[in-house]
Amino acid sequence: MFANSAFINLVRPMPDSKGMLVINWCKGNQGVTLINRHIGSYQNLGYDQALTVANDFVRQLLSAKISSHNTWNV
Repeated sequence: MFANSAFINLVRPMPDSKGMLVINWCKGNQGVTLINRHIGSYQNLGYDQALTVANDFVRQLLSAKISSHNTWNV
């Protein structure tokens, strides 16, 4: 727990879009399932606070906006 309550966010960042796509194919005793999960971009609410306390190495890794991304499972 932080001694200073200024580091505690009351709200979590939420992506602007989120979704899942599932494709199934079956023929006889063979089949394939393809799953795509999409997470849209969102703002990093802790960016300003983390920037003030981070060292030089961590600062270069921080980002104010988290880009959208997809994951695929087969």
